[in-house]
Amino acid sequence: MDSSQVFQTLFQYVDAAVAKYVTDIAATMAGTLQSFGRQLLILYVILWGWSMMRGMIQEPVMDGVWRIVKIFTIFSLATNSALYASYISNFLFQWPTELASTLQGGAVTDSAQMLDQMLDKGNLLGGQAWEKASLANIGAYFLSITVYLTTWISAAITGLVIITAKYGLAITLAIGPLFILGLMFESTRRWFDAWLGTVITEGLAIVMSVMAATLIFKLMSATYDATQSDAAANSGIVTMSAISALVIYAIAGVFTIFKMPVLAGSIGGSLSTGSASPLGWAYDKIKGAASNTPRMAKAGYKAGRAAYGGLRGAAGRFGKGSEGGSVQGTRAGAPMAIYRKITSASSRRRAA
Repeated sequence: MDSSQVFQTLFQYVDAAVAKYVTDIAATMAGTLQSFGRQLLILYVILWGWSMMRGMIQEPVMDGVWRIVKIFTIFSLATNSALYASYISNFLFQWPTELASTLQGGAVTDSAQMLDQMLDKGNLLGGQAWEKASLANIGAYFLSITVYLTTWISAAITGLVIITAKYGLAITLAIGPLFILGLMFESTRRWFDAWLGTVITEGLAIVMSVMAATLIFKLMSATYDATQSDAAANSGIVTMSAISALVIYAIAGVFTIFKMPVLAGSIGGSLSTGSASPLGWAYDKIKGAASNTPRMAKAGYKAGRAAYGGLRGAAGRFGKGSEGGSVQGTRAGAPMAIYRKITSASSRRRAA
């Protein structure tokens, strides 16, 4: 059977488009910042000279050398797109994939190849279970379908998280020169820290999603082997109790992949775009609905009780008397006052 090329082809297009986007936008950003950066340099030199005049700098020579090297490096990286691409953006964009590939080991060279191998192995296991299925061994059909669904859903979710994180990483790197220029002053350095935290978070989301998918698939493969062993001991028949473990592991694996961008955000100190994906939104909605069910029921009970009390009070005010309607005090308002005048006038005419 030929190996799958689904994710390798998909990621090849994504990486090419993202790399071109980062290069083009970063070049435009660097060209735009040249005049602005020169103005910041002038302001920096003025503030530096003012500090020296006030005697705030104890070692002017060493401090001057350090400041010149610092502002030259910052200005060059922020306003020269070639230097920014060579030393900053290329490294920050490629390190998640390289690290994930290193952690996988073996012949896997990148995350796309790992996902394609996952599809190949899952299709092989699902096909083997399907071949052993029959009317006397219906459980093998469920086992095969479970393996197929688990493999494709896990791979698809992992691929979606990785692509979303790459999009966020590309956009963040494209505007990087602006935040690098913020290193020139102490008050704007926190912008660079926040930007770098976001870049690290997006990279960690990629690495941790690949690691989670690999762990899940290894667990599923081991569970499949155990299920086949149980079936061999049971005259080749797969029982539903053996399949239930595979289903539970599959569901747990999907939710684990959902949690990886959030976990990466807690480590990197930022929010990953992978957690803001449609799947992440659906996961949050499912989790929120489950947690809000008791509160919704309690709120509905209170609302129903309040409505019942209001209706009961209204019946008490307007339902008293033998003729349906005496109203106490001045609650009746103008309509009841007119009614009393009419009835009293009629009584006086009858008495006369």
